[in-house]
Amino acid sequence: MEILRATLQALESIATPGTAVHLPISWTEPTRKPRLHPPQAPPISKYLIKHPWLFPRLLTRDIPPCS
Repeated sequence: MEILRATLQALESIATPGTAVHLPISWTEPTRKPRLHPPQAPPISKYLIKHPWLFPRLLTRDIPPCS
């Protein structure tokens, strides 16, 4: 709620478009290392590794119907 109040106060104080206002709020949670990769590869990537010639069809959204 504190962030919302500070944002609304900043919006009231801005007179011209493009003005930047730095909010007086510090991040209190400890920083964690971001998880950039899923724990396992998604099924579509496993399928495309086995069938790389179908990758262009995926990019053009020419997906064959389920059989």
